[in-house]
Amino acid sequence: MFVFGFEQQLQMKQEILNLRSLEEELIASNIANVNTKNYKSRHINFTNELNKIKLKNSTKEMFLESKKTSDKHFSFNIQNNMVQPSIYISNSNVDQNGNTVNMNQERMKFVKNSLKYQEEIALLNKEIKNINLVI
Repeated sequence: MFVFGFEQQLQMKQEILNLRSLEEELIASNIANVNTKNYKSRHINFTNELNKIKLKNSTKEMFLESKKTSDKHFSFNIQNNMVQPSIYISNSNVDQNGNTVNMNQERMKFVKNSLKYQEEIALLNKEIKNINLVI
């Protein structure tokens, strides 16, 4: 298991919350297009994306540091871009009009994703409170 610094943990939490937000947007789009002819439902594979985030955050290349050749130069760090999630399109369960949205599945995914988002927020708040106790 990797030990992350606080800054890395916060960035990882931010990326996880961004993934949850993206999934919510995709689910909302799927629900909004339930009657759209030939619409294909879209989702992200959260497990794969989470593994990408963990892999990226386990490397030492979180920041690109500038090299100073003079004391008069400013130093700076450039944060690497966040993981760009892959969106997959479902081609299964095509209905009469070519649409692949299953409203019951989308509702369940929406509720599950919302609960996971709230769980991540609660964990983040708990970590911040623990840090404040230490300080």
